[in-house]
Amino acid sequence: MIEVTDSALQVAASEGMDEFIQVFTDKYKEVTGGELTAATMPLLTGEQHSLLAYQIFRDEIMVGGFCQLIQNGYGGYIFDNPFAKVMRLWGAEDFSKIDL
Repeated sequence: MIEVTDSALQVAASEGMDEFIQVFTDKYKEVTGGELTAATMPLLTGEQHSLLAYQIFRDEIMVGGFCQLIQNGYGGYIFDNPFAKVMRLWGAEDFSKIDL
């Protein structure tokens, strides 16, 4: 089980939503050694992968757009998985339409 500290969550929550999400995704990256491979994929649940995918998507799009996201090798992780469906299930209806 992946655990984050309550103190880290409290600090991040006071800083904003992006920082709050980052607490979780930083831990996911730590657990996977920063590598998304066949060996590390089973270390995260589907929900954890979805949150990590959201964070990667957001960061890549904000800095370099879709071209950067694909160039950095995240195209398959985002577009060949049920990312859009999960975003809809989590209530992000409009956002889910971005993922083609």
